[in-house]
Amino acid sequence: MTTATVDAASRARELREEIRRHDHLYHVMDAPEISDAAFDRLMRELRAIEEAHPGLVSSDSPTQRVGGALADGFSEVTHRRPMLSLGNAFDADELKVWHT
Repeated sequence: MTTATVDAASRARELREEIRRHDHLYHVMDAPEISDAAFDRLMRELRAIEEAHPGLVSSDSPTQRVGGALADGFSEVTHRRPMLSLGNAFDADELKVWHT
């Protein structure tokens, strides 16, 4: 492995641990410590590493699943209109791309 790949692997491990921790705090404990935007930046960084180094993608990576465990007490809700994701748009240009 090259030094760059070793560094990327190390950072990917750090990001996975941090993302899992924040997922748990948000979804299970209902006690987020960071903003949604900060969480999205962590996920984007991890996705970028995994795209640049496909061999580092693991089946347990947060990029390979949706969300986390839910806190107790929530009931299922049927929305009258579909709830669509903005795909983590951070600026007007990203919003335009999503809209298109």
